Order: sequence, then C-alpha cells, then structure tokens
Amino acid sequence: MQKKVEISKVDENFKINNQDNKNLKWINPKNSNLVKVYGLNWFYKDFRYHRFPKETDETIKNLSGSLDVLTANTSGGSIAFYSNTKTLKIKVKLSYMFHMGHMPYTGQAGFDLYLGKSFNELKFYRSSNFDFNNYEYEFTFFENAEINDINLHMLNFPLYASVDEVLIGIDEDATIYSEENLFPNSGKIVFYGTSITQGGCASRPGSSYTQVVARHLGYIPGKFSWMVDNIQIYDRHINEVKEIKPKYLTQYVN
Repeated sequence: MQKKVEISKVDENFKINNQDNKNLKWINPKNSNLVKVYGLNWFYKDFRYHRFPKETDETIKNLSGSLDVLTANTSGGSIAFYSNTKTLKIKVKLSYMFHMGHMPYTGQAGFDLYLGKSFNELKFYRSSNFDFNNYEYEFTFFENAEINDINLHMLNFPLYASVDEVLIGIDEDATIYSEENLFPNSGKIVFYGTSITQGGCASRPGSSYTQVVARHLGYIPGKFSWMVDNIQIYDRHINEVKEIKPKYLTQYVN
C-alpha cells in the first residue's frame, strides 16, 4: 500500500514555505548599490538578468533553438555583498523554467549561497528549495544565526530559469555594503559551449563547472552556452563577446 509522507515532518530543513512576519529590509539589486551583480555583463546597462544585451533581442528571436529563451537564463550570474545580518532570505519571481526531469530543480531554478570572511574563504552554505509548481517563491537561508562579524555573501543565480526579480531580505539593523571587486583578478573568462557549459545537470548553481573554475581562478565568468550546438550565435554576436574583453575564452562544443 502506497503512503505519502510529508518530508518536512521528517526533517524541517526540507520545509518549503519559509514565509513569516519578521520585519526585514528588502533590497532590490536593480535599484540599490548595497549589493553588486556579477557575471551578467549588461546588467548595469539594461537592468535585467540576462546574458545578452537588450539591443540584440530581435536578432536572437530569429535564430533557431529557442535561443531567446536560453539567453534569458541566468547561468553564470551572482550577487555579492558584505553584511553582519543574522537573517538572510530571498524572494524570487521567475518568468520561465524548463521543468526538466533529468536535472534537480535546485540547479534549474534555485539560488545557492556561499559565505566567508573574504573571496578566498567562501564556502558553500545552502541552496534554496521551493515548490517547483510555482514561479514565485521565498526562501530562508538562515535566521537568528549567531553572527556578529561582517561576512561576504555570494548568491549564485539559477542555471536553467529566467529571473524577473530577486529581493534580498536582511535584518533591519544589519550593516550591509557591496563588494565592488569580488574576483581578485582583473579580466574575465568567457565560456562558450553546450548545455554542459550552461550548467546541465548540476544539482545547484555553484556546482556548475564554470562557477567552480571562476571561484578557483578568481576571474569573473561569462557564459555563452546553449542546449544545442548553435555556432551561428557566436558568429553573429562576436562583437558582444569582444565587448566583454575576456582574459580567456574557453570553448566546449560537441
């Protein structure tokens, strides 16, 4: 006889509904200088979470492979800030996710958090879980934590979802300021490749190999990667790649 068990009753860490009435200060990266967005090269021009500039939208719509959807996926993006907050929450609004059966939703549409005193001390802390039937969710990374010191927080964006909005919730009395030079080395690494480069099928964003390489080498990542090998996107938008002025260009093409 089959029996359905609510996993949150077995382990409260799997609880999906993390909403409460605690007063928090909510920060929107689109209109705040208290946090800094990395890896989405045209964010501070177009103020959207997207891997290509808005001026290329019409061109991309005419290319095969649903590239207009894929370029809106936020793989490679991250948010960095310093804070001594004892509570950290996010509110997320997605416009698209793939619902792929072979990849965990924590990687497809979740955020994960790295925490440390500095970039070189960043360690994985936790990944968000949520009801994947919904396109909006709220998640608590930690609450009432015994934190007194200022820590660097790095939130990695989802790999196979498009993010319309993400709000960061911290204690009202917490100190917070952006990390203006998160990656210790100047220049960027641009990754061009297939779905493996985008992050398939990583269990969470920080486990995508491009993010691992960026953290270990200390360079900002930029991703031009697709579920299909579509070389024309690279040919038509080589100027966008040049605009990033990469330190290295890595290629992974099947």
